[in-house]
Amino acid sequence: MTAYTTYYAGETYKCQTSVYNEGTLVDPESITCEILDPAGNSKDSGDMTKVSVGVYNYKYDLDDDASLGKWTAVLTATDSSGDVEIERIEFLVDSKQGTTIE
Repeated sequence: MTAYTTYYAGETYKCQTSVYNEGTLVDPESITCEILDPAGNSKDSGDMTKVSVGVYNYKYDLDDDASLGKWTAVLTATDSSGDVEIERIEFLVDSKQGTTIE
């Protein structure tokens, strides 16, 4: 069974990623994050925030009535030659009332 980080409706989802080229942290030409709900609908997207060379984060405020279930953050980094790297991070959204999602 895969373990997912769980967030509650109304909380802020946070993700962070590091971009490497041959073992060295590097800044991509661009890096974005798209948040998808359990049905695959795009709920938010935008540029990730640079923390330091090659390290980026993104925050998304989940609505109080956010759909419960497995959400996905799709991170897309593009380098200067146009090569694209995609990372998918799955996380759970649960209710504060104690409903468990598996």
